[in-house]
Amino acid sequence: MPLYSRKDMPQVNTQNLSKALDIAKSKVRVTKGMTVAGSLKASQKELIPSKVQGISKKYNKPTDMKPIIISKDNYIIDGHHRWGAAIYKWGEDTKIPTFTLHLNRKDAIELYKVIALSVS
Repeated sequence: MPLYSRKDMPQVNTQNLSKALDIAKSKVRVTKGMTVAGSLKASQKELIPSKVQGISKKYNKPTDMKPIIISKDNYIIDGHHRWGAAIYKWGEDTKIPTFTLHLNRKDAIELYKVIALSVS
């Protein structure tokens, strides 16, 4: 599956994450969990190394991280840099907090784009 450019991905500031999730929950089933970082698949082409490293310095353990938003088919919808930071700091076997939108990647990205615009 082709990867999206960062500019075409939904971007929700972590301060607005709970508001975005509340909107998502009103439209689709959303479940909270812990997911092995290495089992997640990127939807976005670009990761900015300096951003990944900066985020990795903020957290002492994976459970401190803001959750990654994923689709039911394990694609990252929002949080690529947090995901990259978790792998960079703790490796692919680490479990990280996630919220799953129970839609496939394409539909989850489209829904989250609309949500991102409404909370920004």
